[in-house]
Amino acid sequence: VEQTLVIDTTALNLKDTFGSIQLEGCDEQSCLIPITYTYNIANIGDTPMEVTTVMRTRGTSMVDLIGIVEDRNVEVGESTVAKETEVLDVCVNVDEETRIRVEADPPQGIPCFSEDDYEL
Repeated sequence: VEQTLVIDTTALNLKDTFGSIQLEGCDEQSCLIPITYTYNIANIGDTPMEVTTVMRTRGTSMVDLIGIVEDRNVEVGESTVAKETEVLDVCVNVDEETRIRVEADPPQGIPCFSEDDYEL
């Protein structure tokens, strides 16, 4: 008895399941890739600012990244960055949305904030 199984893989991604078969190959490459996210925080106003919060939301995870901001005191026209590295499984087809909210205080006056969304 000979059986032939034909699978059209044009609509499948790595790690998808087709019946009892799961695509695992990645041409001997690792699916786990370190990704560095760099968040640029620029002071485009006319007052020096002190960055007080850098809140990152990804899925259900919320993390304050204030501890990795390179310089919390940002003069007018200057910028600073926060960088984080995570391992991402590139063999899985998943949309990942990241939201960043930055809050900063001037020496006097009302604090300001900015929020951006990124999709990977």
